[in-house]
Amino acid sequence: MGVYFTNPNASRTFIYVFSGIHLLHVFAGLLVLLNVIINTYRNIPQVRNLFKMEMASIFWHFLDIIWICLYVFLLLNQY
Repeated sequence: MGVYFTNPNASRTFIYVFSGIHLLHVFAGLLVLLNVIINTYRNIPQVRNLFKMEMASIFWHFLDIIWICLYVFLLLNQY
């Protein structure tokens, strides 16, 4: 499409970088959730599984905060 990372217009590059980072975080989050779901059906101690569930929850809430801050930052710097 003729859009490269060396393009003088940085906004095009940021869209690809933000999309890639977002995709990476979604895949990482889905892997964490899949791991938690699989471990609920295995015969492991409940304490270890609760710890994994708590870490998955912290991960998703952290991503929520990051994306809300990013949205507000981009919204305020629009003009």
